Order: sequence, then C-alpha cells, then structure tokens
Amino acid sequence: VERSRGLGDVYKRQSPYLGVQSYHMIHKQIMNILLVSLSDSDVELLTGGFRKAGQVCREIRVTNSEQFAEQLNGQRWELIIFDAERATFDIQHCGNLLRKGRHDIPVIYMGNAESLPPPDAAVAAVFSKYEFPRLVSASLREVQALLHRRQLATLQHTLNAAEQRSHLLMTESKDPVAYICLLYTSDAADDLLC
Repeated sequence: VERSRGLGDVYKRQSPYLGVQSYHMIHKQIMNILLVSLSDSDVELLTGGFRKAGQVCREIRVTNSEQFAEQLNGQRWELIIFDAERATFDIQHCGNLLRKGRHDIPVIYMGNAESLPPPDAAVAAVFSKYEFPRLVSASLREVQALLHRRQLATLQHTLNAAEQRSHLLMTESKDPVAYICLLYTSDAADDLLC
C-alpha cells in the first residue's frame, strides 16, 4: 500500500507536532516511511499528524519480514515505524536486517512505552499506541538528525576527494606549487560546520 500525503511547505506558525520552529531540511523533500504492520486507522492518524506538521510523506506498508527485507533494499528510507502488537516478526529481526545491510534508518517502536531500555539497539524511540502527536514530533527530530548525518558523510567524501587531488598535484609536480582548494558548501552544510 503506497500513499503520498501532506503539504508542500512547512507551516510558519508553531505546530504541536513539531516541537521546534523549523524542519527546513525535511519539508523540502518527500519523506519516505516504511510502515511495519500498521492498521489503516493508524496510518491515517500518522499521515494526518505529518500533514499538520507540514511534511509531505510517501509511505509503504509491509506485513512480513520478506516484504520488509525487499523494501529495505529497494530504495532509500528516512524512517521506519514498527507496530509490535501487529507485526508478524520481532523487532530483533528488524534490527538484524538493518545491521546486516548497514542501513542507517531510525526506527520508531510502537509498543509498551514502559519497556525500557528499548527492545533493540536499532530503536530510536518507544511510544505506546495513540501517542501520535509525540510520535510525529520525535520522528521528525530523528529524520532531521539522519539528514544531518547524510550531509556530513557527503561533505566528508567531498573533502577526501579534494585532499586526494591536492596530494596528486603536489606529488606529480616537478616545480614548487602553491595549491589552494576552494570547497563550495551548501547553506545546510555551512550550518553543520558552525
């Protein structure tokens, strides 16, 4: 089951689903969410929460571990929401698949919020059912942190490539060379470095 819901831009006013003023890194793109065994009504409540937060989402729902593994390797995901009450496989299997594939994707666990510590290292947050405003707010924070990590990884790759070019130029040059590398970074990357 695949849907696409939400608004094209984030609300200017404070939303109870956000918790902070702006998720500028998220709302500019569609957030891909993999839903494990959520009911139709839960999906509606979740997408309604993201819509109120101004976030466009594309969600795909899976009901078994085979579908989960197929979708996990099929595209890039920003969030996984796991319904422990309805899932046909346990959260440990979910975590093992993530670790085996080296997938950095935050997992929101819908189950007994009192079962601390989290039931698997892959779980970023635990909520009992129907805490959807808090769940949406936590999900957006986790996705924003994920996008920061991805931008940092891209920036590090760019820096490494620039260092290799500089080293190659210096080692292959027969004459003294002064080499200056100017690296352009986006505004978001500048924010990360500040």
